Amino acid sequence: MAAFVTTPSLSHKRILECDQGDTDRSALAQVKLDLDLLPTLTPPDRAWANDACILRYLRAHNSDPRAALSGLMATLDWRNATAPHRIPLSRIRSEGVSGKLVTHGFSRTGMPVLYMVPRNENSTNEDLQLAYTLWTLEVCIRRMPPGVEKLVLVIDFAGMSLANSVSPSMQRKFVSVLTAHYPERLSRAYLVNAPWFFGAVWKAISPFLDPVTKPRLSLSKQRASQARTRCKDPTARRHAVGIAFRVRGRVTNR
Repeated sequence: MAAFVTTPSLSHKRILECDQGDTDRSALAQVKLDLDLLPTLTPPDRAWANDACILRYLRAHNSDPRAALSGLMATLDWRNATAPHRIPLSRIRSEGVSGKLVTHGFSRTGMPVLYMVPRNENSTNEDLQLAYTLWTLEVCIRRMPPGVEKLVLVIDFAGMSLANSVSPSMQRKFVSVLTAHYPERLSRAYLVNAPWFFGAVWKAISPFLDPVTKPRLSLSKQRASQARTRCKDPTARRHAVGIAFRVRGRVTNR
C-alpha cells in the first residue's frame, strides 16, 4: 500500500514524452488530425481532448487510432449529455453526508487517493449514487498535480453486508463508466477487508473489467486503518475532500 504523502511529480511535458515513447507517435498524430477534421467539436471539447487525453485513449485501445478516436468521441458525447464536471452540489449533497466516498491525501508519486467505504452506503437511488461517484471522480482529477494523470482507489469492505451493499447493477455501472469514460485514470485499486461474499461481487463485475484494468485490482491483507496510519501528513484527514469528512470521530458537512 502506498504511503500517503505529497511529493513533486514529473512535469506534464515529461509525462507526454514518456508516453510517446511507448505509444506510436503516428497514432497520436492520426487521432489529432481526425479530430481537427470534425467541425462539430466545440472549443471546450477540443481543450478537453488534448494530447495527454488522446494518449490515455490510445493506451486503453492498444494504440489503435480508430478505436481510440471512437472511444474518445463516445466520451465527449457522454460528457456533453451528462456533464459530470458540472454536477451541482445541491443535487448530490444527501449522497455524500455519510462519508462513503472521499478523496484523501496522495500517494508517494503524487496521485490522489480515493477512498470508498461501502458500509456507509446511505442511498438506493442509483442515479444519485452514480452522480455522486462522478462528482467525486471529477474532484479527484482536478486535484491531480501537474504531470499526474492517475489515481489510487482504496475500497474498505469492513462492516459491509448484503444489507448495506450497493446493488449489482450499480456496481456494473460504476465499472462500465470508469472503463469507458475514464480510461487510464486508475493506477491501482486496493480491496481491503473483503467479506466472505466478495466472490459473488467479483463474479458480477469482473466481466465488465477490461484486460488493462483487471490486473490493477489487488486484494490486500492490510487493513485500511494501517494504510491511514502510514500517512506522514497528520492533517490529511482534515483535508479529505467530499461533502462529508470525519473530524475527531464525527461526520461534518462541508
